[in-house]
Amino acid sequence: MSNPRGIPKAFFVANVDEFMQGRKNADEPIHEFEEQYKKYKFMEANTIQRKKQVASKLPELNATIDMLDYLILKRVIFLFFYFYFLKFPN
Repeated sequence: MSNPRGIPKAFFVANVDEFMQGRKNADEPIHEFEEQYKKYKFMEANTIQRKKQVASKLPELNATIDMLDYLILKRVIFLFFYFYFLKFPN
């Protein structure tokens, strides 16, 4: 089972004796836990990489937001002067 992001559900063993009951050796469960651990480490590495990519793009995004704010302000000032002086002259 996994959640919508594709992260598999963690398996927790509360009672090891009960978990190992009916198994001849511990190699199979250990192998399963190691595979699960590798999946989590892989997902962690991907998450860290994505976080670094987003952090590297942050200054560019902030500059873009500043430019948009400037353009919006410029447009508002233009509309103000247009309507105040040209449309409704005194």
